[in-house]
Amino acid sequence: MALILLGSGTLLRPQAAALYLNLGLIATARRDPVAAEEAFGRALALEPESALPAWAGPDTSAVFSRAQQAAQPPVLSISIRRLAQPARLSVEVGSSGDARGLARKVVLDGAGLHEIRPLVAGSARFSLALDEKGVCAPIVAGVSDEHGNLL
Repeated sequence: MALILLGSGTLLRPQAAALYLNLGLIATARRDPVAAEEAFGRALALEPESALPAWAGPDTSAVFSRAQQAAQPPVLSISIRRLAQPARLSVEVGSSGDARGLARKVVLDGAGLHEIRPLVAGSARFSLALDEKGVCAPIVAGVSDEHGNLL
């Protein structure tokens, strides 16, 4: 069920973090510390204040502690510039510190656009044609995971 929810592409950052935390709990119960640390690390990258439930045992706490020590939320930069002739948007995206590989796509919405582009090695650079009418409209940019869940 958790993987179906992740694959839906509809989760918000806190929801995805809670899901990864639960996947980490399941992995420790299955005695898979590698998968547990990866899942806990993703949860912590999305929500650094994530915490284990009070009932978590010492083995789970040890794996979570290792994930906390290695956790760093990714640092993202997105630059959008309007270029004149021909009318288009120039988009540049960069990320650093994304050791867990969470940021996989850049998402642009607004001004009649809904554009999703892949990030390659944590970055992307592209331009998009705009309507020549010169209408000023807001554009919202963000990044998503491989499933389309906004981060």
